[in-house]
Amino acid sequence: NSSTNNTILILLLVGLPASGKSCFAHKLCEKIKSDDNKKTTSVYHIEYDSIVESIAYQKKKKAEENDRKEKFTSINNNDDEKTNEYLLESWRESRRVALDQLRSYLEEEEASISSSLKIIIMDDNMHLRSMRKSIYKQCQDYIIVSSSSSKKEKSVYLGIIYINTPLSICIQQNQTRPKNRLIPTPIIENMSFKLEPPDPSKASWEKNFIVVDTTTTNSIDEIIDTKIYNDWIPS
Repeated sequence: NSSTNNTILILLLVGLPASGKSCFAHKLCEKIKSDDNKKTTSVYHIEYDSIVESIAYQKKKKAEENDRKEKFTSINNNDDEKTNEYLLESWRESRRVALDQLRSYLEEEEASISSSLKIIIMDDNMHLRSMRKSIYKQCQDYIIVSSSSSKKEKSVYLGIIYINTPLSICIQQNQTRPKNRLIPTPIIENMSFKLEPPDPSKASWEKNFIVVDTTTTNSIDEIIDTKIYNDWIPS
């Protein structure tokens, strides 16, 4: 069974800001870790918002050390232009850091000598197909299928979980977020307008996807048992 032979499943979360992606990811991690069957040996959660916060903190700390506080304390003032520039800089850098983390986990698996099933959750908006494709391309570099019995076979699979929360609810939930995670409403509205849901007819590599409606609450157990362990990881 390939699911116990050095297999990696990368899950991409798709959805608007404040749609409930991170909450869903944390619940999914907890459920997988508590799985009685222990089908999964490790779960990694790459949360882009946390990466942005870490980058922002480091930039602010460095600025203070260099006595250039005015550029980085604007987030606490009402200078929207500087704040947006500051956040955009951190956001752009977070893309690189997240891909570096993913790459490190994939490389770590290459050194693994034991049979395993690892799950890596990429927790970001991923509202554009091009964003998801960058992850897919990263996966391609690590897909190894060897006919040699002397080599370890490793399979990398991709699954997409689309958190389909109505725009009005996202805007409402955004207002309850911590100040450093608040997203301007026009940005959320623009992302909603541009959002490209997973569609295998436009990208065959998006064939493994499920839509989660947070207003009806899909069963996480069902997603794990039906999609993750059966449909998305071939036996």
